[in-house]
Amino acid sequence: MTPPASAARHATRVVGRASELCEDGSEVHFFLVRRSETSRVGKERAVYRWLLQEEMQRSEELMEAVEYMPNWWRGSDPSGRGWVVSVLDSQPELGQVYKVKWFTWERGVACRFKHEWRPLDVMVDKGLAASFDAKRAAQAT
Repeated sequence: MTPPASAARHATRVVGRASELCEDGSEVHFFLVRRSETSRVGKERAVYRWLLQEEMQRSEELMEAVEYMPNWWRGSDPSGRGWVVSVLDSQPELGQVYKVKWFTWERGVACRFKHEWRPLDVMVDKGLAASFDAKRAAQAT
């Protein structure tokens, strides 16, 4: 599912979501924002940046971008996964660190925004990492 087509016409829009756990167990929410900027030579280009929910709330322009999102995309992930689509890799030598793929819905979002190395302790659904480890262990045998 993607936001309404009218959202795509706006220069500033939300194109992805992520949530992580704080030390106290509460969730912190992130929004991947796409903005259009004009270079010095007059060429328009897309600029992406992850922003905290609190940062979004400080800007009328950003809150308007949130309004174009379906209601269920605005808060916690209803699936309970923290907006993690999948676990792609792990780095056991660094401890419990996993490469996750965040929920994004616009073509052209670079992998450096969609994929990120995150420690297990901040993952909302630690079962995703356990499933990944179990699959990797099964493949090794």
